[in-house]
Amino acid sequence: MKDRFASYHSIEEFITDDEFFRMAKTTFREEPGKREAFFSTFENKMAIMEDAFSLINSIQITQPEVSDTEIMKNLDALKQEASALKRRRIFFQITAACIFISFLLGGIGYYQYTGREPERNLLTQLTETEFSKNEIELKIGKESILLLPSSTILQQKDGSLKVGKEGTRIIPFTENEDILLSTPKGKRISLQLNDGSVIRLNGGSKLIYPSTFDKKKREVYAEGELFLEVTKNEERPFFVNTHSLQVKVTGTGFNVKSNKEDEYTEVVLVTGSVEVTTDKQVISILKPNDCLHYENGEIAIYEVDVNDYIWWKEGFLKVKRATLKEIAEKLSDYYQVEIEFRSPPTPTYYSGKFELGKTIEEALESLSLIEPFRYSKKGNKIIIY
Repeated sequence: MKDRFASYHSIEEFITDDEFFRMAKTTFREEPGKREAFFSTFENKMAIMEDAFSLINSIQITQPEVSDTEIMKNLDALKQEASALKRRRIFFQITAACIFISFLLGGIGYYQYTGREPERNLLTQLTETEFSKNEIELKIGKESILLLPSSTILQQKDGSLKVGKEGTRIIPFTENEDILLSTPKGKRISLQLNDGSVIRLNGGSKLIYPSTFDKKKREVYAEGELFLEVTKNEERPFFVNTHSLQVKVTGTGFNVKSNKEDEYTEVVLVTGSVEVTTDKQVISILKPNDCLHYENGEIAIYEVDVNDYIWWKEGFLKVKRATLKEIAEKLSDYYQVEIEFRSPPTPTYYSGKFELGKTIEEALESLSLIEPFRYSKKGNKIIIY
């Protein structure tokens, strides 16, 4: 057996070996110590063996009625994936009716009307300011700085900013200056304010915040989707202003999504108490797991799995019982490409996660392993056959 394993050079060879497959599903899974000891005897093949082990154990047949044909179909797909993997891991859970892959998100908030209107000129500025369509951009006065997704933005106690990878650049403090931050679709960034609060911007989002907060309040203006972890300070409440709602935060973490183009704002509560207001009126008090959707003056509240709404801050896109066409719409929006179907897609349902850092090609290749389809790309357009 050891001689046979020593002759293997690919993941496909390991996962199609009956003995390795059996050991991966039993001994190697139940006794990690034995697996590590056994794999270590093949020092130059440990990485391949670990990938093969992970791939085998990602398969679960969840319905006993699955036919031999269905099993073989998915095993063939697994073999194809093994050939293409090259250290890239994709996890599958296969059922007879649909294919599941998996997901996460979180937020806590306290929203309260404060009897004060946000500065509409700043919200207008947020919408009308032109930002880079391809890069994360920080604007301070007349200065514009383009940042990589791996960059950090840290506001220090004196108001100055450390920006760039590992804070390699210092931007001096300028009093009474509004700072604008924008992320294009497909890229995200985190900002830490000098009060300790952290704001994460999803792709396609904008934020305005002051170089220094007022002594009585902390206030920002936002558009798009943001996750905020606000440092508690009841004497200096934190305000988040969107085009349709105003939020008062006393110190907690929460998710806000507000798109002016779509004219809606969405609030999903994980824990705590939330009071949502607009036009000087309380419109709803939410309980955990409630989702409030506010659009064109209409309110809809329904119970949700909050984990479906905040995975993005961990770097994933989640779908749940979605068709290929629905997934394509999400990928089209995220990667800023046009996707066209030349023929109706198969009625397969997908649930799962994709790393948002992947290219559109990698995402489509992963999907095509589950339910085969062909595609071509020309410029900014993808055609699925």
